[in-house]
Amino acid sequence: VLARLDDDATTNALREAANESGKIWFGPSVHQGRAAFRLSVSSHRTRDQDIESSIKLLSELRTNIRKSI
Repeated sequence: VLARLDDDATTNALREAANESGKIWFGPSVHQGRAAFRLSVSSHRTRDQDIESSIKLLSELRTNIRKSI
């Protein structure tokens, strides 16, 4: 899955904050010349709880980033 936010700076900030949390990791990517990040949820070891906690973390990080802009 390839994801991005509203702009390159916000996308990179979210990816970096997520990686720095130590709870999740995203590889950087570029799609159509714009910053993005890659994630995978296809492992047989991925549980519903893993996905739910990742969504919660990303939502919290996004909120914090938007407040700091």
